Amino acid sequence: MDTFDAAIGERIPWLPDETLFSWCSRYHYLSVNGLASATCLQLFGRKRQGVAHDLPAGIAALAERARGSLGTASEIIRDRTILAFYAPFRSIELIADAERQMSADGINTLKYRLGLLTSGLGAAHPLKACVSCIHNDRERFGVAYWHRTHQLPSTWFCPLHAEPLFVSPLKLDQRARFQWVLPNDACLAPWQQRDHLNEPKGGIRDIGVHLAELGGMVCALPAGSLANSALLAETFRTGMTRRGWMSKSGRAKWLSFESDLLRHASVLSALPPMAMQVDLQAAQSQLGRILAGRSLTHPLRYIAWMTLLFDSWSEFQSSLGAISIAAKAERASFPEAEIKDLRPENAVDSLRAGRQSSTAIARRLGVTVTTVAAWAAAAGIATPRRPKLLHESLWLAAVQLLTDGQAKAYVANKCGVSVVTVTRILRNVPGLQVAWHRVRLEAARDIARQSWLRVSSVGWVLGVAAARKAEPSAYAWLYRNDRAWLKEQCVLFHMSRPVDNHSNVRMSRADERYARGLKLALIAFCSKGEPVSSPNNNFFIFAPGLRKVLIAPELWPKTTLVLQEAVRLRLPEGRLGLFAVV
Repeated sequence: MDTFDAAIGERIPWLPDETLFSWCSRYHYLSVNGLASATCLQLFGRKRQGVAHDLPAGIAALAERARGSLGTASEIIRDRTILAFYAPFRSIELIADAERQMSADGINTLKYRLGLLTSGLGAAHPLKACVSCIHNDRERFGVAYWHRTHQLPSTWFCPLHAEPLFVSPLKLDQRARFQWVLPNDACLAPWQQRDHLNEPKGGIRDIGVHLAELGGMVCALPAGSLANSALLAETFRTGMTRRGWMSKSGRAKWLSFESDLLRHASVLSALPPMAMQVDLQAAQSQLGRILAGRSLTHPLRYIAWMTLLFDSWSEFQSSLGAISIAAKAERASFPEAEIKDLRPENAVDSLRAGRQSSTAIARRLGVTVTTVAAWAAAAGIATPRRPKLLHESLWLAAVQLLTDGQAKAYVANKCGVSVVTVTRILRNVPGLQVAWHRVRLEAARDIARQSWLRVSSVGWVLGVAAARKAEPSAYAWLYRNDRAWLKEQCVLFHMSRPVDNHSNVRMSRADERYARGLKLALIAFCSKGEPVSSPNNNFFIFAPGLRKVLIAPELWPKTTLVLQEAVRLRLPEGRLGLFAVV
């Protein structure tokens, strides 16, 4: 039996911006429990429940045991965990399901569904603290604790003191995976030296503080408020237009701000989450995806580019709000009744029922009679034809040629009419357009298959790459329209290498980028007299991505080689050796 006090929230109240993990750690020390499992059992009813420091589970049990003195489970999740950082960029349904999982016994695949495992930034959230905040908290509250603002993926500088945070490796290296810990000098190490504090404006400290401020503001937004990638694209376009980086046609003028982009990318690459992963090419790719309305996997990438385009959170919000208001006004200009009345299916229903003629419907909706005839033809309804240039004999000939799958230009030449007239015939005769496309598709498929069979007959000699170069158009057509047959032929002709998404190419580029960044980082560390083999250096805290290199070195050959050379050389201060050439 546990001895948990139902009014514990009144006896041990929340501290400002405190995380749930921090409160539980304080409870653990105040209750003088010898084992972490005893605290888990008292708070959550299980020996290893709730001990996660980022996205804990079992919160409903804690809220029920506390009888509301700590708040509801939903309030604890929203205000005392880092889920609020991801909530605005994810759907309302996903966040509601996330709250259910965190309230229950386990989060299962939540980190995968939030996009953390596929983001390239990792799913770990290291415990971080500000030294100045630690001292202030001890003076004010008598204890140092973990601030939620510091635990956000975007926070590596304290937004209050503008100082680099210190990182605790206890949860990262699994030494204290199931332990309750509070920040102290012994368990913290700096990820960044302090020689940047006097750097010019726009350096790593300014951008780092800006990132922290934006991340904190994002947490105050409701779930799903930034989940519209098209809305974000327009907002980012507004920011680029304000800086003169967009042309009148709406295209990004990459050359005009290449130097700004490169400078910003170099700063981002110096922050641990994106350490040595952002160069000019990667920056253009990520920003281009945002501008094209394609979603990114991790909110941190959005926030990273917000710091480039918006000077403050209020500037971003004003741009976002203006676009939202414009979109609502555009929708409001068409009442629901009018929108429903303008639908083609309603016009077709009127024609089928004989309530109105094509001319009357076209006049009411403000479209041409030809448009109404096309709607009717798509529904299988033939409308009266009014010949002007194309009389009955020519019209029947044109229909027959189109039924045979002849090209529109050929039919127009044979009948002595324009291509526009032929297109009108296709749209106005019920079923003709579908039949014409089907016949032409079959003809194109036969031509592409014959071309590929000719070149693949010697496929065992050529290989896939050479065969594709020999018949690029045939391969492209089959890949888009007849992929199943293409794969079967590749197997038959010993060309069974699967068609992939070029992940191997992206992996090779990432390896090169990481190896290049690692060399630069090693130069900086060695020039400060901090050899990589020193037990007191903080290099691996700065570059947490090296963990994946150590886990699967065969996937990172170039980075592994640089790392092996660094450990082998043990360079003395002032001598860079191999790393003098990057």
